Amino acid sequence: MAAPSVQARSAVASATSNATTFTPTLPTGSGGGLLAVVSSDENPTLTTASTDWVKIGQDTVFNSAATQAIFFKAVSTGSDTLQVDSTSSQQYSAVILRIDFAAGTTPTVGATFSNNNNTNGNPPLHSLSEARETLWVATWSCDGQNLSSGQPSGYADHQVIQGASAAGVTTETVEKTATASSEDPGAFTNTFSAWVVSTIAVYGISAGGAADMALLGIG
Repeated sequence: MAAPSVQARSAVASATSNATTFTPTLPTGSGGGLLAVVSSDENPTLTTASTDWVKIGQDTVFNSAATQAIFFKAVSTGSDTLQVDSTSSQQYSAVILRIDFAAGTTPTVGATFSNNNNTNGNPPLHSLSEARETLWVATWSCDGQNLSSGQPSGYADHQVIQGASAAGVTTETVEKTATASSEDPGAFTNTFSAWVVSTIAVYGISAGGAADMALLGIG
């Protein structure tokens, strides 16, 4: 079974005026699944009521300067929309990936977050229950318009969307595929800003494998 593959990407920032909703442009195409890495200035709770989207998780830097949330839609219809709702009026940015999964598999996503300030942004170790053919995505959400000067080694397809203003937030992602039971990507280089990072695992589980995991109470 092959690892999931990215078919298209989009990256978008909100306007310089603050708002309580954000509707990023999604990647072109149809089919597969959609993974959205959404960043916000400061520390709101980010949610969505958009059809069939689920929130994987969220983290906020300890000084409340930036927030990252991850959303996933397992089956794209080709006429998808994503509206992110915020508990406070902020500026936002996002990178969205359109991902193909092997036929007959159940799309599965997990993530581990970390945050800090004034040191390199190091996405943390993320572990699976067993080795799987996985699309690994390392992410970096940074306060303001700061950009990384280096990304995790061995990764490619660097996506970056700068905050629309100094009051905004920047989002960066990189990707690789590998068969592994865990991944510790290495750091995004930038020691001047508050950030949230994550390591995301995207993989498919076969129909039998999904049933086995359900019987074991996993997943």
